[in-house]
Amino acid sequence: MAVRKIYEAIEFKELDTYEVVNGVRTPIRFSNSSPNLEAKGRFVTSDPELIKAMDASIERGKCAYKCILTEEFFDDEEPLPDEIEIMEKFTDQPGKPDEITKVPGIKTLQDARTYLNKEMDVPFSRMPNGKAIKNIAEELKIEFPDLP
Repeated sequence: MAVRKIYEAIEFKELDTYEVVNGVRTPIRFSNSSPNLEAKGRFVTSDPELIKAMDASIERGKCAYKCILTEEFFDDEEPLPDEIEIMEKFTDQPGKPDEITKVPGIKTLQDARTYLNKEMDVPFSRMPNGKAIKNIAEELKIEFPDLP
């Protein structure tokens, strides 16, 4: 089983930095193309050595980023989407920062899960239960008013 992580810059929309991986300086670029001025730069990786180095920096408290998502997947799954495609899925939507989109007509968690998958391209693997579905909807600033 492999791991993919998304890291977010704490204060910057664009950030170029590096981590030392096996004695080699590895460049890391955090970026975000959202027009939202509050959006922070993001970086996606599934390289286990880089993840280990970045997590160690976070634990030491000497870095300008944090991990916002950890996702496990099987090695025999579809090929990983490229970083730009993943970034687009998790990039803040344009508009007011606190604007919530209401989606009426969703009456069950399964309907909400299907909506998030089809309309927001959230993989089903990220939504194994009701709590995960509600958390993702909250992250994406989506509200299902008819959902009990």
